Amino acid sequence: TLGEIELALKFINRAYEQLKSSGKYKTFQGFCVYNLAEIYSESRQDEQALKFHELAYIILEESGNKAMMARPLNGIGNVYLHQKKYAHSLEYLIKSLTMSREINNKPVEARILTDLGVYYFETGDFSKAYAFQQEALLIRTEMNLPNSEVTNLIHLAEIACKRNHQQEAMNHLEMHY
Repeated sequence: TLGEIELALKFINRAYEQLKSSGKYKTFQGFCVYNLAEIYSESRQDEQALKFHELAYIILEESGNKAMMARPLNGIGNVYLHQKKYAHSLEYLIKSLTMSREINNKPVEARILTDLGVYYFETGDFSKAYAFQQEALLIRTEMNLPNSEVTNLIHLAEIACKRNHQQEAMNHLEMHY
């Protein structure tokens, strides 16, 4: 979060190598690899991000950690969204949503719903974008996750602006004050 991408990659890679060489702690290995994938995704190194999201999914599947398995699928969907490969993006976002709902993982479900809202915003379906952002906001409000709620409120304001509903946008942005 401080922008030290190379340093973060160095330490997470080192942690992953140590965990991997132990032959134990598959969940922690998967979490390290997932974090590598997220860093690569945020820095728009899509091929590396896809590689590590796929590896994270495999490791987490081996560990039997269903609670974490939806995250790399969501990550793959987001990489495809960056690349404007919309059919692949939607496929992975839906897979991850289905998985998170099967195990009732509400925080991850809210993240995926938010990303589906972004998907529909980017593809021009503002009604669906709005609905997904609202659904994610509801979950985050029920779970008392105010920092995450702000993300949805910003997205809802962005959608309102696209629809030329400036007052509605302002209402979303002022909601937490």
